Amino acid sequence: GHFDCVLCMLTLCSVDDQEASLKEIKRLLRPDGGSFGFVEHTAVLPDEPYRLLDIQQQLFDPLQQVVADNCHLHRNTDAAILDVFGREGATQLAGERFLVDGMW
Repeated sequence: GHFDCVLCMLTLCSVDDQEASLKEIKRLLRPDGGSFGFVEHTAVLPDEPYRLLDIQQQLFDPLQQVVADNCHLHRNTDAAILDVFGREGATQLAGERFLVDGMW
């Protein structure tokens, strides 16, 4: 890879193949210290207390894909990122999950 940093903002919800996209991002980064920064919306996790949001994500996901250019409301994007970056060779992984105040 050749790039110091790759930023991805609200993109991984819409790509056809998340794993292939993430592998390409990893390939583009310098292996000796490249950084991957992202802000993505993701599926509610089973241990999170947001059951109503989880139901809404699942219910509206098919419609969202049609009206928002393949955007998936209920993708487990953070797990996909961990699968590609966190299992081999990543020196630091940090993440934060949050709700946007007033949205839900």
